[in-house]
Amino acid sequence: MYCIINAHGYINETQCISQIFFPNEKFIIVSEPQPEGVTLLSSLSCEKITARIYENGKFVLEEVLPFPQALGENAKTRFLPQTSNDTAAKFLPQYSREAQALSETATPAFSKKAVCNAIQKSVFYACMKYRPAKAPWGLLVGIRPTKIVHEMWESGFTTDEIKRYLTEFYLASDDKANLCVTVAEAEKRILRQNTHNSVSLYIGVPFCVSRCLYCSFSSYILKRYEKYIDAYVAALVKELTAASAYISGKSLQTIYIGGGTPTSLTASQLEVLLGAVNKCFDISSLSEYTVEAGRPDTLNDDKLNVLKANGVSRVCVNPQTLNNETLVKIGRSHSAADFYSAYNSAVKTGLNVNVDIILGLPGETEREVKYTLDELTKLSPDNLTVHTLAVKRASALKEQLENAELTDAACVNEMLSLSDAAAREMNLFPYYMYRQKNMLGNYENVGYCKKGKEGIYNIQIIEEKQTIVAVGAGAATKHYDSGRNLIRRVYNVKTPEEYINRIDEMIERKNKLYEFDSEHS
Repeated sequence: MYCIINAHGYINETQCISQIFFPNEKFIIVSEPQPEGVTLLSSLSCEKITARIYENGKFVLEEVLPFPQALGENAKTRFLPQTSNDTAAKFLPQYSREAQALSETATPAFSKKAVCNAIQKSVFYACMKYRPAKAPWGLLVGIRPTKIVHEMWESGFTTDEIKRYLTEFYLASDDKANLCVTVAEAEKRILRQNTHNSVSLYIGVPFCVSRCLYCSFSSYILKRYEKYIDAYVAALVKELTAASAYISGKSLQTIYIGGGTPTSLTASQLEVLLGAVNKCFDISSLSEYTVEAGRPDTLNDDKLNVLKANGVSRVCVNPQTLNNETLVKIGRSHSAADFYSAYNSAVKTGLNVNVDIILGLPGETEREVKYTLDELTKLSPDNLTVHTLAVKRASALKEQLENAELTDAACVNEMLSLSDAAAREMNLFPYYMYRQKNMLGNYENVGYCKKGKEGIYNIQIIEEKQTIVAVGAGAATKHYDSGRNLIRRVYNVKTPEEYINRIDEMIERKNKLYEFDSEHS
């Protein structure tokens, strides 16, 4: 898809809206309508905001919003960030005569957020006319829509006002606005337990027995990297030891060991890693200690016993589907029977179990999804996370997109309805949610749980209201400054080899952050 941007700098924001209607298409900025394909023009002037569609170089339709109305006589300006004329001039392109005039005539209600919203609305309406589609989230394309709810509560808005804001300002459907608020209410019960001193710990183990079709994580095939694993675990232990000096003065709420698939390690390697965690940190008062065991074929009784003996309270055992034919298609090296065995063994060991499934997998219809849900209902897990398939840039699915038959939006919507009904039948309620680019039908991922079984780390990582110290290859530490509501990030290198060779550098990066925190706490 081609795009012309005229007199504004909201390129990414325009692209995000257009991709609701033109998913997985390359977005190319041009200066004039192209002779082949679809060209979108997005234009801003002091009189109006325009979105125009061209097909094979010829004008098809346009959507025009008068500028004052576009900025929201109905928008909640009490919540929108206010900007002066000087601030407006900074973010509007200086090369545009219209933009300069606009900055000179800006009113007190003028804000960057309102201009962006109006530009996105014009694009949304024009694309909807040209290619009608279900767009239940409207303009809400970010991964954390519940953040808006929390911010508005903190600003004194009522729940009804927030729902109206989500539907009017962002064009979300009533169902999605209600879901957003429901999830935020569940999160609030966890987030109110946060203190300025509370932290969580993430440990990354980026190895997997095989790479799934849809996967874009920093994950490395176990057999190819076997010679690095002991050295990698040793580097992890070294970084954990360094992090313990900082965390020892904090209240450690959760530990999450993710990947990859951490249980692709041997029982003895897990013992070394978990033993180091116990040596470095006081885990006696943890609210939650989770290990990803996402591939059922990586679990056995020895590993489960190691997890339990070292204080782990929760595991994720993820079939993604219980249809064996689909498991082969997506590159999983296990069967449905392997999942049942791993799940039952984990429950028998006394661990809380989360189960992940993915909606819209290649070749699956509502019938296959219903079968998976019916089977899971018999098990009644503590947690069920329902993902909508996303076509991620670094995945094999993206590379094979031309030959892939993706599930349409109407079918995904029905699958989501089936999963929600099944969750309710299992007495599970939605407690966290996030969204991604290029999700089928522009839908969402929802975590469901039984009362009191919330995945606390999931909430903390999504809402970003707590410092998360992250160790391992590809890990990103997030330091949360509650006083200023700011996050500082420190990234580790991605590959296991680099991580092993540069572990001292990774430790030093974090030490600078820890020193900054100590000086400003």
